[in-house]
Amino acid sequence: MRRVRLVYGGREFTIPEAESADIRRRIEAALTGGDPWLRAVSGHGRGTAAHLLITPGTPLVVLDETAEPDGDPHGRPADGTAQPGPGTTG
Repeated sequence: MRRVRLVYGGREFTIPEAESADIRRRIEAALTGGDPWLRAVSGHGRGTAAHLLITPGTPLVVLDETAEPDGDPHGRPADGTAQPGPGTTG
């Protein structure tokens, strides 16, 4: 599942099934006269619908997040085995 996390004014929100490039374009459009509202979800689990007002000066961070069901977020193989590092014997 792909989603984008936002930190807006110090609080965290998510936009499920979104790409960060699209969200960044929507934010840029809002700052240049487009629709100033960005729909997001507040809270964990089911969450609550939120509408964020995009304005100059409001702190906003866009974070990509991809949930990999069979992988490790640190790039290790899913089965827990790893290749020996340099200078080690395997």
